[in-house]
Amino acid sequence: MKWLLPAILAFVLLVGCSEEDGGNELSLEVIEVDIDVEVEQRLGESFDLQTWVTQGDDKVEDAHEVLFELWKDGDRDNAEFHEAIHEKDGLYRAPVEVSEDGIYLLQAHVTARDMHVMPTQEIIVGTVSEEKRKAFYDDRD
Repeated sequence: MKWLLPAILAFVLLVGCSEEDGGNELSLEVIEVDIDVEVEQRLGESFDLQTWVTQGDDKVEDAHEVLFELWKDGDRDNAEFHEAIHEKDGLYRAPVEVSEDGIYLLQAHVTARDMHVMPTQEIIVGTVSEEKRKAFYDDRD
């Protein structure tokens, strides 16, 4: 009996559900959030932070919140937040310009259909030495 309540709570937290077709059908599929940003970016040039949000074959057009958090590696306390705008077909986008060379981390905070997903991707802006790149990736292993 001790394991029953934690198991139920874990199932609800991991799976989540949403209503479709006027509440007649529940979807137990988790939303998928795919960050779509080139890893290498030029210093001082604007680029788009963007992500695709889907649930199974359904393109999520009704996300409650899509927020991008961007910070330089080792300096999360100074992260910048960028609210994304829904474009079409489950694509959410926010423009950004970075003015300092370095390795950055991008985390998409997506709340949709009673679920919250937060994938992360690195972005290399401007000139970053091979030594710094190697150290960054070695720290991730």
